[in-house]
Amino acid sequence: YGLLCFAFMFDVLASFIAPLPYFTLLASAFLVFIEAKSVMEKAHEKDRRKLNKSIKELAILLEHKEDVLKGITELLKEKEKEEKENE
Repeated sequence: YGLLCFAFMFDVLASFIAPLPYFTLLASAFLVFIEAKSVMEKAHEKDRRKLNKSIKELAILLEHKEDVLKGITELLKEKEKEEKENE
């Protein structure tokens, strides 16, 4: 809000010269850009976590490639362990 308040003050002073609130529009566009960038960064973090989890699961399956059932059992055990930790 601080940036918008300063932009508003500049617009009040510039209202004698410019009819539109250019400073407020510029500050608003900047804040929207920053917020959009922040949301996108969080989305990328979620994707990275999902990818890391998939890579770990693939590694477990490759460790037990001779016995696929054992690999799947290991994955299920890890998922149960994670669910218990989250509770």
